[in-house]
Amino acid sequence: MTTCCTIDDCEKPSVGRGWCWMHWRRWRRHGNASYDPPTRRPAAERFWQRVDKTSSASGCWLWMGYPYFTTNGVQRGAHIWAYEDTGATIPPTYEVIRTCRSPLCVNPDHLECLPNGERTRRNLTKTHCKHGHSLHDAYESTTREGWRNRHCKICRQEQANNKRKGVA
Repeated sequence: MTTCCTIDDCEKPSVGRGWCWMHWRRWRRHGNASYDPPTRRPAAERFWQRVDKTSSASGCWLWMGYPYFTTNGVQRGAHIWAYEDTGATIPPTYEVIRTCRSPLCVNPDHLECLPNGERTRRNLTKTHCKHGHSLHDAYESTTREGWRNRHCKICRQEQANNKRKGVA
């Protein structure tokens, strides 16, 4: 004959100390068989707690930490979650880009949904790098996937010099 768990409203069969497996494990782990694990906070509350809206002069809302956010067991870019939190949807062949080019920005006003490859096409029409140097005679390279990239010669030279000197 099996007896039921002695915890109120629990109908499971008892295993040890008059408790079922779940209550016995809770007692072992937390020191209290009636321990009720805390409920997870809503995703929006967890997300916006990690955003700093004050530190950037450019209007960027900076994500504090590694720029990924997990909801319902799925990890995605924080900027993608911020874009979808505004009620917008992302079609299957589209990507969300940051128009401000800050890798930690999650400000929905700085996010734009574009077809795949449009960002590369836009980059090829630029005339100056982010430091203001002319891209007139920039290095061009092609990735294995066939994407074309342009690199500023002056910035590349500065990077090489800094690396040679041991500057980060």
